[in-house]
Amino acid sequence: MNESLLALERRSVAVTVAFVVVLLAMPAVAGCAATYPSPSQVCACATLPLTGPPGGLSHDAAIAAAKRYAPTSSADPAVIWAHVESDPFASPGTSEERLVWEVRLQGPFAASPCPSGFEEYPASPSDKACLDGDSGIVVVLDYYSGAWLGWTH
Repeated sequence: MNESLLALERRSVAVTVAFVVVLLAMPAVAGCAATYPSPSQVCACATLPLTGPPGGLSHDAAIAAAKRYAPTSSADPAVIWAHVESDPFASPGTSEERLVWEVRLQGPFAASPCPSGFEEYPASPSDKACLDGDSGIVVVLDYYSGAWLGWTH
């Protein structure tokens, strides 16, 4: 009888420990999904690196540069995310692989809303800044110099 109680107690402790481990691991597995403003958006920081190789702009410097290039705003725009990505304006099939900072900002910008169906077309460096449905824009900067390259959506 004592052996069965001891075995039951061991199983109970094992289940409790497993439950605690799962609870502690959940925030790491979820990435930044819980902090994202809209469930329709992809949580970029859960899958992409936040920084690139040495020699480029820091995360904070990229955010500061993006705010300088963003359209005029009546308030300080909120930074939704900032990460290093491959150049979205590079021609397909080219061997030149340039890194860029993409910084998503939201705020009361002095910019027009994006035209309907804008998500269906690839971004171009000649595109004007336009506000998506969440009043946001994505500023694309050269990874090393911080020079403005364009807007994506």
